[in-house]
Amino acid sequence: MTKRLGPRATKAIDIVVELAKQLITLSTGVIAITISLAKDIFAGQTAGLGYLIASWIAYLFCITFGVWVLMAIAGVLDPLPKAPAKVAKREVQEGNDGKEREEPSGAPPPRKKMAYLGFNVRFPSALQIIAFLVATTLTAVAGWKQLSSIGKPVKAVASPAPSASPSAR
Repeated sequence: MTKRLGPRATKAIDIVVELAKQLITLSTGVIAITISLAKDIFAGQTAGLGYLIASWIAYLFCITFGVWVLMAIAGVLDPLPKAPAKVAKREVQEGNDGKEREEPSGAPPPRKKMAYLGFNVRFPSALQIIAFLVATTLTAVAGWKQLSSIGKPVKAVASPAPSASPSAR
């Protein structure tokens, strides 16, 4: 199929595939690094933890949309075989001038050829890019919130005072 698309279409598909793979790789890496360093970064203070968890979710959406893009490209490059067209019966009808004409009876209209980068590829690609930008922004906000909370007193949860037990008397 790529031979029939031409060099320009093939290059466009290659670029979309590379972008999807790069965003999947970056998202996976950021999730792995932030999860492994979260214990050290948020030791005792959880100012930006909510933003960080939201960014992980957004990165997971980015990865999901990236897989969707790659599957859509695979569908464009190797579509399912078309079912053989049914031969429509033609009816002979008599026209106003007395001559017989053949009229199609319920023949389906011809299908339009799918564009190589149609909505089925562009939509998940746009969602992937948006999810990546949102996730990166949330990660930056989480870091900023955490850095701005350094030096502020940590709110400690008051533990109950030990009570004197009757056996200790």
